Amino acid sequence: MKAWSVLSFLSAALLCCAMVQGYANVTEFCEDSQWDPVQPAFASASEFNGERHLFLEFRDYFVEITSNVDLGNTTVEANVISQLNAKLTKKGFNNTVYSFTIIRSNGDITMDTILGVNPVIDNHGGRYSLGKPMLCRDFQTVVFDYTYVTRTGLQYRFWSQAVQTSVQKQFFSFRFNIPVQ
Repeated sequence: MKAWSVLSFLSAALLCCAMVQGYANVTEFCEDSQWDPVQPAFASASEFNGERHLFLEFRDYFVEITSNVDLGNTTVEANVISQLNAKLTKKGFNNTVYSFTIIRSNGDITMDTILGVNPVIDNHGGRYSLGKPMLCRDFQTVVFDYTYVTRTGLQYRFWSQAVQTSVQKQFFSFRFNIPVQ
């Protein structure tokens, strides 16, 4: 199939998916997540936006440290995990509680700052925190989700966005995992 045919098909599939979920068009579907006063994750829009800003800072750091490395090399990935954990600590977060998960566009978890390189776990929150960023990667959509993770028995807030990085210029979902106490 020619490249333009594949792109046309993917665009049509995205539009169909958006319309089935009640969105008028792809642009509306791919808007950034917004604060919802009904959802218990944040008491105010300013708290939501403050945490979103922090996520974007972490995302920029991830892109900075990975833009010229091979994210298929497990030694390199282990070094990236160390750098991300150091950044969490520097910002005042306990890096054994707060974490980042980096997921390949095919859904495979390649790095988790608590569980290591290529952890064998279910992709908790993956349908939304991976699917929407990847479907909307051309819009650079920032996705927020609030969900329960069976493996840990905790509620989590997730921030995620698709980023194109590494020497291969691959797409990954960069996700910030915040347990809710």
